[in-house]
Amino acid sequence: MEQILDNVGSIQTYSLPLTSTPVQLASAKVIARQLTSRIAVTLINNTANTAYIGGKDVEAGTGIPVKAGETFTIPVNSSAIIHANGIYAIGDGTAAIAEYYR
Repeated sequence: MEQILDNVGSIQTYSLPLTSTPVQLASAKVIARQLTSRIAVTLINNTANTAYIGGKDVEAGTGIPVKAGETFTIPVNSSAIIHANGIYAIGDGTAAIAEYYR
């Protein structure tokens, strides 16, 4: 797993269904701005296929591939808009997501 170069105060994990429609890599509380100290998000690809991370228009040809069984961590600036709505994923199955907070 990638190293997060910041102090982590708490971690929130949840399952995220992935389909061909891009879905935000953010919990409901992050999207609602109820949790604003997120410093990183990790996609754990538990599916049998490659998932892809990117912007709201991510596609297999343009996204960052995360192969089955792999993880990908993205540091985020908790004060930036990308904190809540700039990171999306597509795939086929259910991935696990970990959000790290100060």
